[in-house]
Amino acid sequence: MSKARNRSNTLPTLQKRILLHLAKNEPRTAHAIMVEFNRKDYKAIYTSFNALKEKKLICKAKTKIANKKEYEECWLTHEGIITAILEGVNLEKLIVQTTNLYPEDKEAQLFLDLARYIDSEIIEMTNSGVREKGSITFLDIMNLIFLQAPIETDLENAKKLTETLKKYPEAYALLKGAKNTIIEQLNLIIPD
Repeated sequence: MSKARNRSNTLPTLQKRILLHLAKNEPRTAHAIMVEFNRKDYKAIYTSFNALKEKKLICKAKTKIANKKEYEECWLTHEGIITAILEGVNLEKLIVQTTNLYPEDKEAQLFLDLARYIDSEIIEMTNSGVREKGSITFLDIMNLIFLQAPIETDLENAKKLTETLKKYPEAYALLKGAKNTIIEQLNLIIPD
């Protein structure tokens, strides 16, 4: 359900290209990206790479040692992951990379699993909250589900969304509890 939106004004072309390249690959240094892009202008790559760090779209994921020196290999932050989704990157590759790099980050994994069934405008709204906090939280995931609920969806998509949620039992139980609380609160506000 998540569809790429035309957000060409969001990032300059080279920054967008670097972000999408990282989303499809393992962490890289600025130099490695320059080589892979076949560019001799290191300054442009380096400047764009650092701009992505300043925007908190990428961060250090690994350290590479070459010639007895340490080099920072960067990959996407939570906001970078969401930006990549909105730019139309392949979700399956993003899920694999996120799981490999951040195996303990269940919120990001659940978010990515759900993203294929969530409208891109809702994902974009979630991005503003993530930008402020710096990470995807369970509250962001609950917001995704509750914002998606009023949008018309087909039965098959709804079943897939439920199956995905059930793969994360703790999250599923919390969502069920939150749903019941919301219904109780709505009944108080809007009695029969």
